[in-house]
Amino acid sequence: MEKRKFKVYKCFSNRQKRWLMDRGFEYVTIARDPKSNNLFWLFLKDEDFEKALLEYEPYE
Repeated sequence: MEKRKFKVYKCFSNRQKRWLMDRGFEYVTIARDPKSNNLFWLFLKDEDFEKALLEYEPYE
């Protein structure tokens, strides 16, 4: 069986998560970081996702 590699993005910001979802991106799962215990949303990264991240301004 061939292993598939995916680029992923851990989003720790609820505000950024909502911003990404408003642009049509969906997270794969929600989890907690084992070191910090902080909640994050896991997104799959592709070219469109990376372009969108460049447009995100955290302090709009």
